[in-house]
Amino acid sequence: MHTTGIFGRRAPVRERAGGTLVEVMIGIVVLMVLAIAGGSYLAESRGTLLVQRNKGIALAAASGRLEALRASYYSQLTNGIGQDYTTWYITWNNATGRWDKATSDPGETSPVSGMAMPMRTTLQYVDLVPPSGDGSCDALRIRVQAGYFANQWVGVETLVAP
Repeated sequence: MHTTGIFGRRAPVRERAGGTLVEVMIGIVVLMVLAIAGGSYLAESRGTLLVQRNKGIALAAASGRLEALRASYYSQLTNGIGQDYTTWYITWNNATGRWDKATSDPGETSPVSGMAMPMRTTLQYVDLVPPSGDGSCDALRIRVQAGYFANQWVGVETLVAP
């Protein structure tokens, strides 16, 4: 069996057969490389999306906690703490219906979207006009942080004047 090539020259089938096999093999290798690259890209994209989703959930949880603190009475937040620039960690106690205070991180977790999310809530008196150092403690800084991925935190804060 012969085929007609350029300028009417007849090439035997045997000469053409090896060329097509090599072309098919090269095509398969190229497709495999593209498939592997595409798969790794999709896997990385999915991981990034998961982290961003958890970060958004953590930010919403921290914002919700901050709003709950802002809705509390100032005296309820500051009861039992001195105006001495100490950082106080606070957690909500359902049994007493009050904010519990401690000078060390209690390692609080809060159930959010079916997972136990680490939460860190702190109160600290601050001077608004540094470096006055006059001990006036002009405002109370409320900072809420939520953990969303291995040692990654997102947070919100506000200042409340007495």
